[in-house]
Amino acid sequence: MNARAKSWLFIIFFFSVIISLVLTLPVRQILRYVAIPETVEVQGLEGSFIKARISRIGYQGHQLSDVEIELMPSCILHLSVCYQVRSDDFQLNATIDANLLSQSFSIKESYIELDENILKSIPQLIVKPKGVFTLFAEDITFQQNSISNITLKLDWLNAGIDGEEQILGNYEASVTTQESGL
Repeated sequence: MNARAKSWLFIIFFFSVIISLVLTLPVRQILRYVAIPETVEVQGLEGSFIKARISRIGYQGHQLSDVEIELMPSCILHLSVCYQVRSDDFQLNATIDANLLSQSFSIKESYIELDENILKSIPQLIVKPKGVFTLFAEDITFQQNSISNITLKLDWLNAGIDGEEQILGNYEASVTTQESGL
């Protein structure tokens, strides 16, 4: 083996070791460099850059338990870092994409089934709803600290009002961005 082949072999080995060290780095070490708002509580964080688990995450009194986060390697080809986020607590399944080139952050092809108690806790609602609320996010893109694109659908199945026997039916609402706004 000549000197040039040995140099290439060393370079490939060196970069392989560096990449494997970064990918297996404990997520707690990475989190030290991420500014999490004080209103967000994170407990029981464990795992690595590739796959992590959060025992409990909370925001303004609402909690989500047993959250699994997994890196999607297919996004690396278009210089993005994508994670699949899942939780059985609220039937959450989200794809989060941070594009390094356009400096945008997206939530794509995601859904969350909301507990009716969350909506009952909103003080601005005159009546307290009941039923199954499912939010489908085809695309929510944040760019330059604002939402640049949004395509959402909200399904309200077995819609009703708390304390009433009658079911009002099933409802669907869609929200999309257009040139003039939402």
